[in-house]
Amino acid sequence: MREDKEKRAGENRAKFGRSKAEKKLSKVKTEKGEKNLSDHKIDD
Repeated sequence: MREDKEKRAGENRAKFGRSKAEKKLSKVKTEKGEKNLSDHKIDD
């Protein structure tokens, strides 16, 4: 029973999960890209 739950949890982590560090890194990269883009906008 417990082994089945652990196996399913492992499959779900592989399928859906990202670690907290991965989420933070993705967020930082996105924010940096948006800032870079807005810094290079030409204002009329």
